[in-house]
This record gives sequence, C-alpha cells and structure tokens, in this order.
Amino acid sequence: MDTIGSRIQQIRRARGLSREALHQITHISVEGIRRIEVGVVPSPRFDTVAAIMKALDTSLDVLTAETIEVRIHAHAPTL
Repeated sequence: MDTIGSRIQQIRRARGLSREALHQITHISVEGIRRIEVGVVPSPRFDTVAAIMKALDTSLDVLTAETIEVRIHAHAPTL
C-alpha cells in the first residue's frame, strides 16, 4: 500500500527533483523530507504537506487517493 510519503517520493522522482532540490523550494530540511518519504513520519503536518504539494505541482487527492481507497474498502460493510 502506498503511503503519503511514498507517493511524495514517487512524484518527486518523476519530476526529476532530488531531496535537496525539494528542500530548496520548500525550506523543509532534507532529513525531514527523507523521514516523511520513508515513513518515519507517517502523518506529516498539513502545512508541510501543502508546501510539498505546491512544490511538486500536485494535489492532496493525488497523494492520498490509494490510501483513502484502501480505507474505504477496509470499512465497507459486507453484503
């Protein structure tokens, strides 16, 4: 299952950005970005995610789509 961090990493790499480049744009430390991407920080603060979304030109929907889908299916009643 994808996490927000793994989605951030996938999109960052697809955009051809290093963690250092993302740091330069967002002013989030390289270590902070790494910790989010590898899941040490599984639920980063919204302002942190918002800065990353802006830098990567993406949306919260894209970062959380699969995570939300899994949660919906996990809690769906069985018929």
